[in-house]
Amino acid sequence: MAGSVVAVDVRMAAALAQGVGDVAEFCRAQGISRQSYYKWKKRFETEGLEGLRDRSRRPKTVPGATPAEVEDAIVRARKELADAGEFNGPFSIAARLEAEGICPVPSRATIARILSRRGQVRPQPRKRPRSSYRRFQASRPNEMWQSDWTQWQLGDGRPVAIAGTLDDHARLLVGIGAGSGDGTSELVWSVMAEAIGAYGVPMSSLTDNGLCYTTARRPGHKPAAFQANLAALGCQSIASTPYEPSRDVWRLHSLEG
Repeated sequence: MAGSVVAVDVRMAAALAQGVGDVAEFCRAQGISRQSYYKWKKRFETEGLEGLRDRSRRPKTVPGATPAEVEDAIVRARKELADAGEFNGPFSIAARLEAEGICPVPSRATIARILSRRGQVRPQPRKRPRSSYRRFQASRPNEMWQSDWTQWQLGDGRPVAIAGTLDDHARLLVGIGAGSGDGTSELVWSVMAEAIGAYGVPMSSLTDNGLCYTTARRPGHKPAAFQANLAALGCQSIASTPYEPSRDVWRLHSLEG
């Protein structure tokens, strides 16, 4: 049953059952318009008390809704991409649908909403909202580069590390590389060295305090290779709190997450 009969509708039902003499006075007393009165009167005459119950305002049809078969194709593409060890986020799913000849392909935002509604996205209740971050940006290119690495897993279960370096002014990804296992000094420096070869030496470098990058927060330890190599090139190394640079560097990679 759609809904319950509210008090004003009960009073109207009683009034309609015995007839209303002065419609204008009745509408003022009930706080309704004449249009509403005649609408309820018509419903009461044709359906009785059931006609006064609340009705859903949901439209019977939604012309812009994504067809069910397209939603099924989105879910299927996500699973197939995951099984193949490939990125299975909205970007990759959209490309997969286009290759399959589905037209028009839903927007990436629509694909993300469908995945969430169909239970294909793992909720992250402890993830900070983007609005809680305070954005900072260097004033010119090569003033500061940010570096970080993240863990990934191949389709066969093998772990890999993806390291990247980002220019903090233009948000240009100046270097990226991958290696098996965790992020190592060799991997992160190879990415930085390649970026320096392409874009020059930055004035400063920002990383978290991971040992592959710096020992600045570990008194008594000799400088990490990444830190020492940058110092030799005249680049200042800055160590932030753990994971801080990742919100900019890995924002680029999370588009496929």
